[in-house]
Amino acid sequence: MILGVPKETKNKECRVALTPDVVKDLVGKGYKVWIEKDAGKLSYLNDDLYVQAGGEIKSYDEIYTSCDVILK
Repeated sequence: MILGVPKETKNKECRVALTPDVVKDLVGKGYKVWIEKDAGKLSYLNDDLYVQAGGEIKSYDEIYTSCDVILK
């Protein structure tokens, strides 16, 4: 199952649905986690942290067309 985390689009919304620690736990349980590029930037969570946790950086289109579940 692929879980997708797109960037938040609401004005002044700085949160992101998953932190790298949660991504690591989910990947360890067998999920694939795709994060939109810069999804965590406003929460001071850069893409490298998500990749180190086992997530994959993907585009908006890839997330919305291929993921089984979208987390916002």
